[in-house]
Amino acid sequence: MGNRKTASNVVFVFIVIAFLIAGIFGYNKLTQKTYAVYDAVPHSAAFFVDFNSSRNLREELQKNKMWAEFKHLPDIKLIENKFDSWDTIAAKYPNLRSFIEEGKGLFSLHTVNGKNQLLIVFETGHSLNYSSVDDLFNQIYGNTFTRLQSTYEGEKIKKIIFNNMEEHFSYVLVGNLFIGSLSEELIKESIKHIPQKESILNNRDFKNLHKSAGKNVDANIYLNHQYFSKFLSKLTAQNFKDFSEELADYFSWTGLDVVIKEDELLLNGYSKAADSTHHLLALYQKQKPQPISLPGILPYNTSLMLHFGFENYEQFYHDYKDYLRAREKLNAFQRKIDNFNLTLKTNLEHIFLPLIGNEIALVSYANHPLEFEEKSYAVVKLKDVVNFRNHLAQTHKSVSGSGLVKRYKNQNIYRINKTGMMQVLLGSSFRFIEHCHYMFINGYMIVGNSTAAIQNFIDLYQSGKTLDLNENYKAFTDNIYKESNIYLYYNIRNGFQLMNQYLTTKFYKDLSTPPLKFNNFHAVGFQVSNVQGNLFTNVYLKYNAEMVEENKSVWKAALDADVLGQPYTVKNHRNNTYNIAVFDVQNNLYLFDADGNRLWKKQIEEAPMSPIYLVDYYKNGKYQYLFNTKNYLYLIDLLGRDVQGYPRRLSCPAANPLSLFDYSNDKNYRILIAGTDKKIYNYNIKGNEVSGWNKTQTLNPVEDKFRHLVNNRRDYIFIADNKGIIKVLNRLGNERIILQKQFGKAKHSGFYVNRTNQKGDFITTNTKGTLTYISSAGNIAETVFGNFSEDHFFLYEDFNKNGHKDFIYLDQNKLRVYDRFKKPVFSYEFNSNITQKPVFYNISSSKSLLGVVSDETKEVFLFDNNGKVVISQGLIGETPFAIQSLKNKHELNLVVGIGSSLYNYVIR
Repeated sequence: MGNRKTASNVVFVFIVIAFLIAGIFGYNKLTQKTYAVYDAVPHSAAFFVDFNSSRNLREELQKNKMWAEFKHLPDIKLIENKFDSWDTIAAKYPNLRSFIEEGKGLFSLHTVNGKNQLLIVFETGHSLNYSSVDDLFNQIYGNTFTRLQSTYEGEKIKKIIFNNMEEHFSYVLVGNLFIGSLSEELIKESIKHIPQKESILNNRDFKNLHKSAGKNVDANIYLNHQYFSKFLSKLTAQNFKDFSEELADYFSWTGLDVVIKEDELLLNGYSKAADSTHHLLALYQKQKPQPISLPGILPYNTSLMLHFGFENYEQFYHDYKDYLRAREKLNAFQRKIDNFNLTLKTNLEHIFLPLIGNEIALVSYANHPLEFEEKSYAVVKLKDVVNFRNHLAQTHKSVSGSGLVKRYKNQNIYRINKTGMMQVLLGSSFRFIEHCHYMFINGYMIVGNSTAAIQNFIDLYQSGKTLDLNENYKAFTDNIYKESNIYLYYNIRNGFQLMNQYLTTKFYKDLSTPPLKFNNFHAVGFQVSNVQGNLFTNVYLKYNAEMVEENKSVWKAALDADVLGQPYTVKNHRNNTYNIAVFDVQNNLYLFDADGNRLWKKQIEEAPMSPIYLVDYYKNGKYQYLFNTKNYLYLIDLLGRDVQGYPRRLSCPAANPLSLFDYSNDKNYRILIAGTDKKIYNYNIKGNEVSGWNKTQTLNPVEDKFRHLVNNRRDYIFIADNKGIIKVLNRLGNERIILQKQFGKAKHSGFYVNRTNQKGDFITTNTKGTLTYISSAGNIAETVFGNFSEDHFFLYEDFNKNGHKDFIYLDQNKLRVYDRFKKPVFSYEFNSNITQKPVFYNISSSKSLLGVVSDETKEVFLFDNNGKVVISQGLIGETPFAIQSLKNKHELNLVVGIGSSLYNYVIR
């Protein structure tokens, strides 16, 4: 059986058969009774799709960008490839094209013997003769199949057994209908339902939906929730099956008109619910839809929002208890309430319910299932915040460990040391918020699973970057109604990995396997709104490959003037976190903590020339910040104070940034600076010139930093002047290597110890990009990787973390990485020329990042060791950036400047 084709092939075969049969034969008057396609649909349908023209439907799908992505899924791709052959077949049978364009059809999905099966029904408008159909099969398929025949309820069922297919195709001709399926059992079930008294059109809820269905649309979809919820449960992970099956508790039927656009899919219609004793959705028929105001306080990068709007939540809650009573579930629910009332010495229903306002929501900005608990919240709009807070304060006295936890950024964070409170008050959707750490913002109560989670929410809120200001969200909500009773917003691009915890392993793998690009799907929205007792339902799916990258900054800090140069992360020895030191163009030095709070600002005399170096001046584990200007050395402590004796005036004005060396890792620092007199000066940590140092003089001014390398236990100090002429010194300033010839070192190329071959001890590149080897004897060798401009950047790092160094070239707008065999490893082209040196970060033994900033487009790019673009278009930045875990947690932060602001982004 291993070489047999899949069931998808069979589906195609019987669809083609249906079209061919209906299209070839002449238009004879039918003597049989005429039926609607719905008459043949068994009541067990999970859902079905009807359409007036299969060709028109296909043409609209071909224009849709989402369908183009879905075609990468294995089964859909297989069927889509078969669709391409239909035009060829139709050309041989002229009547077929007319039938495809005009014939009404329907597909329905059913579960038969535990397996999903498809039923296809077409109104043929033709009198079909079985013998003529046999002739047609012979013409198309020759002798590759066998025919069987049986009779059921007086109808002749034909079964086609193809030699090279595992499944069998059955069909029956009843009046004007062609009915086919891979399941003969489903064919029999359809035959039983064809008489009008058994028709699905006699179902009251479906009949009402069918009457309201749009006629000039691409298709209509009907969901039978009794069976649709069971179908969904087959696609969901084991721990989520109960939740998917709960859909049957909300609805009975949903009918939606389908409108297909190039980058959108819109579905509008109505849902039906029986009385409130059967379906939860019926409870909303007593509640007016409410404005969706919540995005005004939610994080800019919200991945998920399940929003409920109530005209009167207290009334809804009591109606919900009536619903539970009718289903004999009230006693268990009431025991939970009584337990809370007893523990907290309160009455949740009488005291707190009347104070809950018109909005509640489950919200998450998690990108991964492992983050969901820490980054998810219950958000509740309150009618009276003061009374609600005071009543909660009374409960603190009843439970040990409850009360005020801390004050953070002018916000009080509280805790009630009792689990499950949100689920009892707000419903099963809030079972993810098991603990109760809370705060109040703008009339809303925010509840998270930990104090740290609440602090993160405060950080995001106070950054001023809320969901309502997100340009992508604003564009998305153009097709979302401003008021609703239920609103689900799921940002697919941000939260795709969240599906991993809800879907079966196979289904999630199919959706996440390239070349399917789910990052081009923006979001899906689902709404239910009570409109004069009718439950209007709206589903909107948006595709946007050009969407604006969402700004994921945790915080933004303001400087008094534009940022100058790179921010620097500096260790805070007091709490083991990292602060951020940064200069502005008015020669101010700032220090911010890991939360973006400004700790101090200090004016310096001149513009800084060097990076900020961390030194331990007193050798006591406490750090100070070292840097130079043109005329001074500065050393500043954690509190912004000058270390005694600093700033120190330099012996000669500096021509380049200082280079800091600690040769023996014993904190006996050496500070090397090139003077404007073209001499090299050596200072100790006290700012005094080091005795015994030979003030080597260069031929031309030196503007770049020096490089200290160690090879075979010997120290080498590399100096390159503005003309690319190289000197290599030892610790005393004497020449350690005298080059046999100068080759014109590229100004943006570093010096590295050669770990690739035996051509030389050290490597760099010349102005043409030629890889140049320098031996300890001063000999020069070369390897050509290509033609590069004199402004190229060169790095020598283990890009793909395979244990071998790679050769990294960035020239103008082209990034190229080659391995030790000169084989291309990775390449990337930017939309603009890059003028800032790329930075390589070793994150761990198996992970690295290559960072690039585009001056022209103000974008930050990060590439991981697999060549994957971690961050690309849209993450704003003008300056070189720093990468560090500011709080020494699992998240990695990227700190960059733009204008007079400092941004902290979370990139992992």
